[in-house]
Amino acid sequence: MLFMLSRKLKNPQNISSILKWAGFAAPLYVFGFWVRHALLWVYGIWPLETQHWSLFETVGFVNLLLTLLVAAFVCTGVCLAFRQKKKLNIWLVGIAITLIGVYFVIYDLVSVWDPIYRAYLPLTDFWMITLLVLSVAVLVDSRSSV
Repeated sequence: MLFMLSRKLKNPQNISSILKWAGFAAPLYVFGFWVRHALLWVYGIWPLETQHWSLFETVGFVNLLLTLLVAAFVCTGVCLAFRQKKKLNIWLVGIAITLIGVYFVIYDLVSVWDPIYRAYLPLTDFWMITLLVLSVAVLVDSRSSV
């Protein structure tokens, strides 16, 4: 999907085609992050902590289970609504970006206190934390355009 989107972006004369491919790629990209981190949790974190969970492991699990998954569903909803109404809900886009950034911030904070999470910290995408800055800009822009 990202490949097709990049091919459409190289020839930007048909904006509807670009938006269609972006609408397919964005939710799949977020669902892909969720699957990747879920498999990382199942493979690396869960088997090691079968006796008891500390507060940080519980927060990490709930963060994995909810934050990225809710962001993927919000992103899917935004894309489906855009396909029907042909108008993008910028506020919901900002919420989805915020949720993705919050997931990575919480993951990094949990890894400060939990050594198992810290062991997998190099596998995370630190650049995703910058999405919080982008989401603030998108949310402020959506409020000023209303």
